[in-house]
Amino acid sequence: MNEISNKSLTSLAVLKANWDVHGTDYMENFVPFFLHLVRAKKYKEINPDTLRKDFEREYGLIIPYHPTIQILNRLKKRNLICINNYVWGLNTQTQEPSNFETVSSEQDRK
Repeated sequence: MNEISNKSLTSLAVLKANWDVHGTDYMENFVPFFLHLVRAKKYKEINPDTLRKDFEREYGLIIPYHPTIQILNRLKKRNLICINNYVWGLNTQTQEPSNFETVSSEQDRK
């Protein structure tokens, strides 16, 4: 199986695990992915198009532009990212614990 397929399968397994545990709406399941990616890439500024491309490379899944904005807005509502002068950025004062790495590793192993 190629690298993209492995990433896609792992990502889909993590989405399924999040769905099973939290039972939230579909878009909400992507929030931990985006938060993890923003923290891992240490973006100074979050450009939605760059984020989408990095998301596809990292997780093997394609997210359209407008759903990306919706997910960013969910992160903003939780005060995990902010907008200053029309520029998205990580809110370094607010840190939400994440078990994303653990769940991802577990699903990749399975």
